[in-house]
Amino acid sequence: MLDEGRTLRHCVASYFDSCRRGRSAIFSLTLNGTRAVTLEVQANRTIVQARGLFNRRPNDEEGAWIQRWAADNRLLIPKHLLS
Repeated sequence: MLDEGRTLRHCVASYFDSCRRGRSAIFSLTLNGTRAVTLEVQANRTIVQARGLFNRRPNDEEGAWIQRWAADNRLLIPKHLLS
């Protein structure tokens, strides 16, 4: 998680305790060999955060991959997350 936060320059490392307690899990979307978006998935199988470099929102291509991954893994995506 530290490398993820350093690479994308956001605070994902602050979620370590939540992950350790089983409340959240952190995933990384990598496109063309480059980390693009960090995803936080809560224990209820909902993607609650998706952030790229400097906390930017996912672009359309990244959003499409996130939707595909979520569908393949039966995860929920709140409407506001990718709009």
